[in-house]
Amino acid sequence: NKAGTGIGNDIFTSTLETCTNTNIEVNYTESLIDVITTWPHFYFEKSLHAISTNAVNISIERGKWNIQPGSLFKPEIFLKDEREQLVDEEVNLFFQDTRFSVDLHQIIQNSAASFRIYGPPNENTKLFIQSAASLLSFDFQLNNCGFGYHFDNNSCVCNNNTEIQCFDDAVYIPIKKWVYKENMFPCPKGYCKDCSKKDSYVGNLCKLNATNQCALNRNQSSILCSKCNTGYSVVFGSSDCKNCSGESYKAIEIPFTVFSVVAGCNFVLLLLNKKTFSWYLIPTIYSYQILDQLISIKTCPVLLFFIELFNSVGMYRKFSLELCFYNNMNDLEKKGLMFIVALWWIVSLFIVYKIFSFFFQLFTKEKFTKEAFHRSLIVVLFIVYSITAKLSCDVLVSITINNEKKIFIFAEEQYLKETLHIILYAIAVFVIIAFLISFPLIILCSSLYWNLFNDLEISSIRWEFLQKFGIRFKKIMKFFKFLKWYQYGLKTTNDTDSYFPIYYIRIIIFPMFYFLARILLLVADQFSSSEIQPTCLSASSLCVLVFFLLLKPLLNKHHNVFHAIQLTNLFLVALWNDTYRWMYLESKDEKKFAIFINLLIFVPTGMAFFVVIINILKCTRFLEKLPCLMHLVKEEIPIPDRVENKCNDSDLREPLIEENTED
Repeated sequence: NKAGTGIGNDIFTSTLETCTNTNIEVNYTESLIDVITTWPHFYFEKSLHAISTNAVNISIERGKWNIQPGSLFKPEIFLKDEREQLVDEEVNLFFQDTRFSVDLHQIIQNSAASFRIYGPPNENTKLFIQSAASLLSFDFQLNNCGFGYHFDNNSCVCNNNTEIQCFDDAVYIPIKKWVYKENMFPCPKGYCKDCSKKDSYVGNLCKLNATNQCALNRNQSSILCSKCNTGYSVVFGSSDCKNCSGESYKAIEIPFTVFSVVAGCNFVLLLLNKKTFSWYLIPTIYSYQILDQLISIKTCPVLLFFIELFNSVGMYRKFSLELCFYNNMNDLEKKGLMFIVALWWIVSLFIVYKIFSFFFQLFTKEKFTKEAFHRSLIVVLFIVYSITAKLSCDVLVSITINNEKKIFIFAEEQYLKETLHIILYAIAVFVIIAFLISFPLIILCSSLYWNLFNDLEISSIRWEFLQKFGIRFKKIMKFFKFLKWYQYGLKTTNDTDSYFPIYYIRIIIFPMFYFLARILLLVADQFSSSEIQPTCLSASSLCVLVFFLLLKPLLNKHHNVFHAIQLTNLFLVALWNDTYRWMYLESKDEKKFAIFINLLIFVPTGMAFFVVIINILKCTRFLEKLPCLMHLVKEEIPIPDRVENKCNDSDLREPLIEENTED
């Protein structure tokens, strides 16, 4: 149908004129009357000699016209002639209310591909669509401006800033954000849908899909995506939601698996700390605790194991042990169970020590040294310190949405309104006061006692109340006797010729160094917005590194180098992670970048493994043939006189702390 635009009727016989002509390729034998009356593709009354080739029927999909003022709109207007065939024709759009207007945006092949409608929102008017032979009218209303826009001069204008970028097809927002009405809120880790590089703009801005913001199997209508879909549960090993129906047997499998992994780690700790304190473990564990906050790329499963092992056994990332505990478990209930896992680290160390000591004595006729338990205990307490600090923050942090105070990790419930949250809140407050704050202070007192006051005679103190305090202080420190092996095992420098405050910072403050650094990085992660979070983590990592380099607290310079490399590696990962979000990389370059980051993540494991191998070779006396490596394990100082006489010979086989040889 090639009738001209704007012509009302076209003679039907002229449209079919070619059918009556003789063609070289096709011989049409039907007469004109036969074609008109019998051709089944056309329907009209036999008495008519012409049909309308213009649109006599206009229809639209009404649901697709729900738009905001000024947004680019590509409508579908269906034009049909008398034979119910679609035709192309020019149409006019106009409104009853003169406040509304249409701006043609683009013309493609005589069709309006897209246009914009301007006018006030939530105001009723009549919209007319007119063709040459037909007219359609319907009630029309523009929507309110969507997220990221404000209304100005009959149009929705984008709030372009560092957090929002608008384009004709979408709004782009920062990663880890959840949108509700006109506001953005930080999304808990693993709850919201991941933003891939292909969907992002200038690195850290992601395309907003308001109807699909949540991760797989999380309820799209839940606040902060904090609720799983019906029939799904949060699993151990990640923040994923999975269908756990029919898997009740895993209520036994999960505790057994988690407790076995923790017990196995404690067994390894006892072996590594049998002879001397494994000074390299705490910086290595610290590295993997911080790496969990830093990395945002796909990680090697083996490295992921170490990262999650020392971070509540896989609370956020996808772990190799994604197991259901019970059906319909939510994130708040999971946090409560993680407090039990943290406690199990300590309990299992004691149980493993007792069992191992029994079999060790049974087969070797020797007692397994109790000092190995004391040395391992401080490492376990550092792991528990980090886990409980993160759990306590998760339980205590709140967020205000729609004028209601919500639990951040489970925003479906109001803050301190649900019984379980009240219980966990009380546990978190107790943990913060009795452990997170008190334990570094206990370490500080222990440093003062074992390094300065141990030789002090109480009777020499002049004032009686100070004598009483000194007696009680000594009793308390004996209760925390295991910290003695931590103090001596660190081998802090005894260079009293150095600047006086630096000397005391080295021997007194350094034992708290990694505990305080862990809190610093946790605060930078928890209490900074997602836009500046990577930068805050980089800055905090740099502060920790610089402080250590200025302090250089350890007597063995190679131990100082070990710590410095670990902290430098963390800073590099944090810096690269901060830079990565601003870079656009091709897929092949992105793979190279991921390989480079994974190599940096491997550094703590590689260095710790190297030291363990060196120590094993030392025990087998193999290193005597390689004197160039002896400095890595060589003990440079004798046992101090202030070590109590209660230590047996097995305790003193190797020196525990340096002493000024000039004395």
